[in-house]
Amino acid sequence: FPIIRSSLLAASLLFLVFVAWDMRMDTSGTANTLPYRLAAAGYFALMYVLVTFTRVGRRSVKPVYISSVLVAALVLLWILLEIEGAYVSGHGSFLAVVMAVIVIGPTPRVAIPLALGILAVPNALVLGMSWLNPGVPGMPGFDAALNIALVDLGIGALVVVLLLVQDRLQIRTLMDNMHYEQLAGTDPLTAVHNRRQLQAQFARERARQRRHGLPIGVLEIDIDHFKRVNDAHGHGVGDEVLRSLTRRWRGLIREIDTLARIGGEEFVVLLPETDSTGARESAERLRLNTESEPVATSVGPLNITVSVGVALALPGDGELDEVLECVDRALYRAKETGRNRCEFADPEANARPTARQAG
Repeated sequence: FPIIRSSLLAASLLFLVFVAWDMRMDTSGTANTLPYRLAAAGYFALMYVLVTFTRVGRRSVKPVYISSVLVAALVLLWILLEIEGAYVSGHGSFLAVVMAVIVIGPTPRVAIPLALGILAVPNALVLGMSWLNPGVPGMPGFDAALNIALVDLGIGALVVVLLLVQDRLQIRTLMDNMHYEQLAGTDPLTAVHNRRQLQAQFARERARQRRHGLPIGVLEIDIDHFKRVNDAHGHGVGDEVLRSLTRRWRGLIREIDTLARIGGEEFVVLLPETDSTGARESAERLRLNTESEPVATSVGPLNITVSVGVALALPGDGELDEVLECVDRALYRAKETGRNRCEFADPEANARPTARQAG
């Protein structure tokens, strides 16, 4: 909370500047309130040091904020009640503190009770004292105190509304940003990840792999003879096939796995913390499920098969494009040797053309 640190420093300096200015303007009145102002300046300076330079302070920013706001309100009230007529003429100081609460409050749940407390407690105290002990130098008459309390009541209601509106707008903005970010990383037809999001997810898995050293299984799935589906039934039916298959595949992989569409009928699955046996089993499960259950479409059920390339991304391997190039060669072998099969990448495959080169 950098703004809270800045506010603590500003509060400390403000009290010191006010002391210097008031001593120049009114020496007699300053003597009564000088200890309070210096103590307040020292308190805010201490809180600034704690939050800025100590671990304890950085972990306790919210309690420091709450206590500092309360101390500021009490010190201002104390000073105003020491000077005759100051409570009425200087009541704007309280309103300034309330505005500061709105600006720097970490959450509305914290800021709203504090703002209302800053307005309610001084008014209740002054109303009671003006009724029971009106002889205090800075104490206003009961009628004046009541007028101020009513004005503050209206301001308090406005503060609550502003804070609630601000919170609602922040939540709406956050949700909109999350929605737009999700759209930017989602394939619009199948609602699975696109290549951009696949890159980001692979980078996250790479970072986790550096900590744990476990391989990442990578599958590349290509729908066999998908062009024939489009040519025979139209692209609308082809889209139905893609949507149906991706829904089915998502139910066959783990929650931590990533399914992404990287081409017309080409998909990639990332399998974190998966060895070669687990990657092969996942590939076979997807292939067998696709083959065994026809895809329901508007022109009737269609028998669809897939070819799958399988590879492992080990800690010493390259980035996603290099891994995809390797798994793409395995996919080419699967298509070259009859389709509807899974092939695991091997070193000898590096000399052969990729599936994209084969078409």
